[in-house]
Amino acid sequence: GVYRSASPTTSCSWQITGAGGKELASGTSDTGKSRKITIPKSARTFTSTGCYAWLAEGAQG
Repeated sequence: GVYRSASPTTSCSWQITGAGGKELASGTSDTGKSRKITIPKSARTFTSTGCYAWLAEGAQG
């Protein structure tokens, strides 16, 4: 699904991994704006640091 960080941040990093620990995507944001990401169905884990909460696209927050 598509998610966005609930709060603007200048120190956000994230990583999505699939089966066997293979990295599917990762990134950082230092713009001070909310970040939008798409987590594929094949994802097994999603981790982030400094991004605060993530909301499903369309959710209020």
